[in-house]
Parts: sequence; structure tokens; C-alpha cells
Amino acid sequence: MINVERGNRLKQCRAMLKKTLKELGNAHQVSIGSLSSWESGSSLITEKNIHKIISMLATEGLICSKEWLLEGRGEAPYLYSTQVKKGEKKPSFDLTDQFLFFKEIESFKKLHPEMLITLVKDDSMLPFLKTGDYVGGHVLSKNEYEREQGNICIVETEKGEYLIRQFFIRDQDKILLLPKNPSPEHNFLLLEEEPLKIAPVTFMRRF
Repeated sequence: MINVERGNRLKQCRAMLKKTLKELGNAHQVSIGSLSSWESGSSLITEKNIHKIISMLATEGLICSKEWLLEGRGEAPYLYSTQVKKGEKKPSFDLTDQFLFFKEIESFKKLHPEMLITLVKDDSMLPFLKTGDYVGGHVLSKNEYEREQGNICIVETEKGEYLIRQFFIRDQDKILLLPKNPSPEHNFLLLEEEPLKIAPVTFMRRF
């Protein structure tokens, strides 16, 4: 069953990219047979090849975490697009560098299981953080919330989302989250329910 679930998640990623098995395999020197067997669940997506898959997807412009692909946990994958002006070439990824980058992040997660580590998915915290950065921090106990007011924090909500915003406490212990770079899409948030976890950003890694 776990094979099929992982395969379905990989198939979902390919559908988001609007790529056929042949197109994806040929572009990244991965056999169509391997891709097909991963998607169908006849072969398990293992720890050994997960980084290769994540790097392949990232090169195509889709950000997908290891936790989501292997276990269905955390934030769902999303398309990362950069606007390209006329006459400019679309920026390319170096697969070797990207592979090493993901390896570094995964190693860091294993060494620091007590930390919240996630990917920045929008530019609401510019100029401090930008899309594609990894950030992390130690999870706070509730009695530590007060001292972190005004700091940039990672907030895990009941919906399984990770929000990265400036953190404040308002009346009746409600949590207010402010962007540094507000826009109609990324305005302030006043949380109605208590978050699962909060961690001040003390670690940032930029690819």
C-alpha cells in the first residue's frame, strides 16, 4: 500500500508539471521504466533515490519535500516560477549542486529533530527571506512566546501549513502574523486557533 501511495504522489507531481513519462525521463536521464514503476507502486521510492527525484522535480520548477513525497506529511508540492523578461533565458539549476543542497538540508534535519525546518514559499518576508530559502528554528514552549514578539517565526497551523511571518501576541492570547513585504495575497493574519508549533527563525540556507 505504501508503494502505491508514494507512487500516486509522484504521479501528482508529474501532472502538475504537465509532463509525460518520456519527457521527464529523457530530460533527466532517468529510465521511463523506473519512473513508471515508481508511479505504479511496483517499485518502492526509497531513501536512496528520493534526493534524485526531488532534484529532478526542482529542476523542472516544482518544489516538493521529502516528507510529503515519502509520507504525505507537511506542505504539498507547488510550482516555483520566476518571471523572465523578453530576450532573457530562464534560469537553470545545476543538478549536482542542488543534490548536495538537499542532502545538506536533510542531514541538518536528522541532526536537529527538535527544530522546525521548512521552505520559504513566497516573497512576503523580503528583503530578509525570499522564495526558495530554507529556514529553521527551535520549537518554543508557550511560556516563551512573549519574548519572541516582533521576531520572524515559523508557525505550524492546524491545517498543516507553515507560515513564516513577524510574530506578535494580541488580546486574549490571539496570534498576529505580519509580512515584511505585504501584498493583497500576503496580508496580516490573526489566527483563530492556537498553532501547533512556533519557532523563531535562527537558521537560514539559501541555494
